[in-house]
Amino acid sequence: MKYLYSTPISMPRGTHYGSDYWIIYSKKLQRQVHLYSMLEHANFIVLEMDSHVEYFCEQPLKITDYNASKQQSVFDFWVYFTNGTYEFQEIKYSSELEEKTESALRSQKQIAFQNNWCKEQNHAYRVVTEKDLYKSEYYINNLEILYSFVLRQTTSIIPEKEKALYEFLLTGSQTISAIEKQAIFNEESVMANLALLYYKGSIAIDILHRPLDKKTEIGLCVSENIIY
Repeated sequence: MKYLYSTPISMPRGTHYGSDYWIIYSKKLQRQVHLYSMLEHANFIVLEMDSHVEYFCEQPLKITDYNASKQQSVFDFWVYFTNGTYEFQEIKYSSELEEKTESALRSQKQIAFQNNWCKEQNHAYRVVTEKDLYKSEYYINNLEILYSFVLRQTTSIIPEKEKALYEFLLTGSQTISAIEKQAIFNEESVMANLALLYYKGSIAIDILHRPLDKKTEIGLCVSENIIY
């Protein structure tokens, strides 16, 4: 089976250390996703809007140390990428990796356990912190706005309109305002179409350096590594 994990482990809210609880629809997974902290929610938005992520599962697997400790742990995410690689992810605040509080030491023990298990099973493992997710003060909020437009888009983009946009962008990066003036899309559907093209990995949008607005720059993805 291509996707090793597709059904989340049931996690009663009272058993999780997360301070928030989210139920949000994933277009990528075609189902609702349950998230237990602001960081998990931010990570979900990043995974959902990353065209290099083909699939993911939250709370995918519980592992147990059958030696003396009998320690158990549930991974936060399992992520499958379009290049065929995959990894387990644990989402933590960076302070939990460094401090000596009881909570931080518990997190460090959990991470060591997960990391050792992944090494033994030959699985990739990554700890994702707020420093990875909040790349700028605008990044996550802009992704959330784009995703809200993606969810509203119920029809496919007309190929001729997509081609017209690409031809316009061949002249260089353009602002959303400039794209609107080209009248390629109906005025009310410009953002939804741009958001969907970003979701597909067809265009790049500068979501790092300013709030999403008419001055936001749009460009073609000339390489798979492009990022604003």
